[in-house]
Amino acid sequence: MLEKSSVAGAQAGGIMAVVGGFTFNEWLQIGGFLLALFSVLFQVWATWYFKTKHLKIAEARLAADLEEKGVGDDA
Repeated sequence: MLEKSSVAGAQAGGIMAVVGGFTFNEWLQIGGFLLALFSVLFQVWATWYFKTKHLKIAEARLAADLEEKGVGDDA
């Protein structure tokens, strides 16, 4: 059975081989992809968040207008 240190060393060596195999341009491509992904996710979150806030404001404004006009929920 392999010792823990030899397994950890082999895994670290494998990771370093993969990381060291990337060129500078490939690292820039990876960074650009991650930045674009983050930007899209942030835009989706911001749109959802502020549309939700806008909906709450519009609902409150509509409720105030209906109350002012005397329209109620009388059944």
